[in-house]
Amino acid sequence: MIDWGYALYIAAGGFGTVFVILAMLAVIVWATSRLVIHFTKEKLNP
Repeated sequence: MIDWGYALYIAAGGFGTVFVILAMLAVIVWATSRLVIHFTKEKLNP
């Protein structure tokens, strides 16, 4: 028999992990773009 409770637990854990990783990646990309924009503006306006 298939333990559907355990299968759902594993599926939810995988989905949660992917969601957390994507959220962290979005924050890293946002922070990197803010830094690039900040340092680019300093070079253009000495």
